[in-house]
Amino acid sequence: MSQKCVCSIDIGGSHISSGLFANGKLLAGSKQDLKLDSNGSAKEIYSVWSDAINQSINSDHAVAVKGLGIAMPDPFDYKAGVALFTGDNSKYKNLHDHKIEVHLAPLLGENNNLEFRFINDATAFALGEDYLGAGKDYNKGLYLTLGTGFGSSFINNGLPITTGNTVPKNGMLWHHPYNGKITEDFVSTRWFVQRFKELYGLETPGVKEIVDQIKLNKIDNTIFKEFGQNLGSILSQWIKDFDADAVIIGGNIMKAFSYFEEPLINSLKNQGIDVPVKVSKLGEDAPLVGSSLLFKPELWDKLQATL
Repeated sequence: MSQKCVCSIDIGGSHISSGLFANGKLLAGSKQDLKLDSNGSAKEIYSVWSDAINQSINSDHAVAVKGLGIAMPDPFDYKAGVALFTGDNSKYKNLHDHKIEVHLAPLLGENNNLEFRFINDATAFALGEDYLGAGKDYNKGLYLTLGTGFGSSFINNGLPITTGNTVPKNGMLWHHPYNGKITEDFVSTRWFVQRFKELYGLETPGVKEIVDQIKLNKIDNTIFKEFGQNLGSILSQWIKDFDADAVIIGGNIMKAFSYFEEPLINSLKNQGIDVPVKVSKLGEDAPLVGSSLLFKPELWDKLQATL
């Protein structure tokens, strides 16, 4: 065996990505991306997950895999590896109370004894961007994943901060109250879908299609202006409390950043905040890079206290 590596896994609301990583670098030919129905049966979900993982592991027989680093969305018990999904987040409700390793390991063939380590998907994104991406030149970053849900993580000198008066509990903002609802209701794909119908009386499947409408001059930029203002209002106090020196944005909504960049920055400036707002450099690979770091001994030991 030429080197030891980690099989890094990113579990999303509609996909799984996996790949072999050594020293934070993806091994060529090992990455897999598979679609799935997160509201499917447990058997169906585990089948797709195991297919991706097995394909990645078997892509390079010259390496030894020392473990699985898994980025998983909230709600999840990351220390115990137990899914806490109830359906409120419209995903994985059929895995509620499952200890993932018990169900997934038997599907991994001769690799069924690998160690499983879990981390929040937004935190994995943040660690990846902090290590190799848009956040590597900053000490205290507020990292966001904007898409189906609203993920957040606060990183100080390479470590997630999950407790204390300067950050929300567990570093998570998605469920905090905002305008009579929760923040995720205002900065996620479902907000765009709902607001688009309110503004124009039309159905849309997502943000990409709204951008297409703007490019065709069929609608103006009102919806993204509102989104940027909402996001700025939600973030402002936390940026101040944490004394963040940058905001780094990832997730699918990031692809429309040019449409809400100015209203977001103006919203922050109106509240006395002037920090750089950057988009992800690693893109979809960021959470994979981050979860691969779970097997760095010096980092894992420190991460234990934050999970």
